[in-house]
Amino acid sequence: MAFSDLQTGFYQQNFAILQKTHPDLAARLHSLVPTSCYAWVETPAGCPTLEINCGKSPVFLHSRHDPLREAQREIQTLTINSPSVFVFLGIGLGYTLEALCASSSPLITGLLLIERNLDFFYHLLHRRDWTPILQNPCTRIVIPDRAVDIIPEIHSLLPQIMGSGLRFIDHRASNQIYADFYTGCVECLRPFLQQAAAESEFLVQFGRLIQRNAILNLPAMCASHGLGPLRDYFKNQPAVLAAAGPSLTHNLDELKPYRDHLLVFSVDTAYPVLQQHGIMPDFVAATDASELNELHFKGIESHPDVVLIFESDVYPSIPRSWAAPMIFVNSEKAAINRWIEKIGGPFGCFEQGLSVAHTLFTAASWLGCNPIILIGHDFAYSKKGGKTHANGTALNRTIQKIAANDTEATIEKSVFHPNPSKEKLTWVLGVRGDLVPTSKPLSVMLSKFAELIHRSPQTVFDATEDGALIDGTIPTKFQSILASLDLHTPPSKIVKFLVDHQDPQDQSRVDSFQNVLDSLEIAKENARKGLALTQELIAYHGQSTEPVNQNPNWKKIEDLFWELYRNPEIQISLEQALFPSLFMFIKQETNESTLNRLKKYQTVFQSSLDLILEFIPYLKESQSALSKCP
Repeated sequence: MAFSDLQTGFYQQNFAILQKTHPDLAARLHSLVPTSCYAWVETPAGCPTLEINCGKSPVFLHSRHDPLREAQREIQTLTINSPSVFVFLGIGLGYTLEALCASSSPLITGLLLIERNLDFFYHLLHRRDWTPILQNPCTRIVIPDRAVDIIPEIHSLLPQIMGSGLRFIDHRASNQIYADFYTGCVECLRPFLQQAAAESEFLVQFGRLIQRNAILNLPAMCASHGLGPLRDYFKNQPAVLAAAGPSLTHNLDELKPYRDHLLVFSVDTAYPVLQQHGIMPDFVAATDASELNELHFKGIESHPDVVLIFESDVYPSIPRSWAAPMIFVNSEKAAINRWIEKIGGPFGCFEQGLSVAHTLFTAASWLGCNPIILIGHDFAYSKKGGKTHANGTALNRTIQKIAANDTEATIEKSVFHPNPSKEKLTWVLGVRGDLVPTSKPLSVMLSKFAELIHRSPQTVFDATEDGALIDGTIPTKFQSILASLDLHTPPSKIVKFLVDHQDPQDQSRVDSFQNVLDSLEIAKENARKGLALTQELIAYHGQSTEPVNQNPNWKKIEDLFWELYRNPEIQISLEQALFPSLFMFIKQETNESTLNRLKKYQTVFQSSLDLILEFIPYLKESQSALSKCP
């Protein structure tokens, strides 16, 4: 059966939409030479399946009798009765997707369609008209070579996932053919989902701040060297990573005599403590978004030989005032990060950690440092009480004595914390073999650190004198580690290299800012129109018996909302700041009333308008700063 010839019209129609919604995928399809071992087979029910003759015996992608009925039965077994984002692990020819949309369309808040085989997707586009799915702004299609490449797409659906949950749907034949790949996808998604709740809560509280910081940091990013091109610059050179745990000062006197024979990396919190002990690090990392982060640098001038490592979230005055070379650690977490990679990179894209200690380790590992020696990485409190951080740190607080099995600790007030606070405790294995108390946030950071270490090829010693055991490290006395190393050769220098290879600014970056600004001006007017229409319909709702969603303005409101939602310049400039209102909008309720829906639209339009007015000056400030750079 020459099914593909008969259905060329479907393919062309679907492909045209795909060029607009998923242009990179469309480009891959355009250059695809279909594999000859796939053949259409008509079934008695009139729904075609695909025969795969690439191995010893043929494999059918769907039932040879009735593929659609097979898919309908599968959907019926899932008991879908609440809104969800649906993740398809294999799409095949789309019968299960078709059955889901037919039976449960109102409950679909997002679709992530993962397919390993581009040929399968090519044939899917021939089978029927997929316009509603391809045009849906909450549809993501990813056909990757590596399982890890699905993360940016699932990340873009985070508001929907947090608002309604997640369901997996397996395509049996695809999972049999590519078992390792789809298992890898689930393994990638599991830690992502574990962190998603915490990240969602963080964005609800601080999304506006970190979006603002990222915009104001754009000139510093463009003036920096990316971490990505520096792979293995310090290959097999030993490095000490100093965090700001209470035990840090126990190791600094031992470190000082070896300072010129080791690379020293410091988190920002520990930076002034190292200086107080006469130790100037090679690198200092800063990532926190809060204004309080400035305190770690107060009264300290930039040293020409100390390189600042920073992320897009960091409080802007820190990279802005840094007079020495900088290394920018980019990620794919947000549209603005992906945009700056495109117009200002390559910086390289790295998984964003949960703390500055994670960023420091990622940088040292990527630079090839080996072995890596940790000091001050306590990740726990002392049962005797004492301090939350090393003496000499800006945000240090006193913690009361903790009895065995306590579930809560009292932390005293300080200059920057005017009231005492209670910290929920969890108990973890300590570096000395006993159980030690830590906070729940610290325990999550501890687990994440262990995950980073397990993925790294480096040998990691933990010389921290106290605190939690970090899985994957080798706990060892600092002096014993130093005595075992060959430290006769001074470490390589990087400052001159960074200065010599600084990327000059070009006009195209300034023009890219202007494109975003121009689009925001249009979006501002659309938000105003949407807000006015929504307010009009809310008033109409209380005065008319006619269903509001049949009013012509309802369609106009929906169109304006989706135009704002999928506007790439809105995503670049406002994505994280808009997260709280989008989170509330997408949070699904069974049988949601039209009035409640209208109020959600009103909130999004109002938030969009307020944020556009607030953020346009930030973009102009960064555009101006960038245009003045050499």
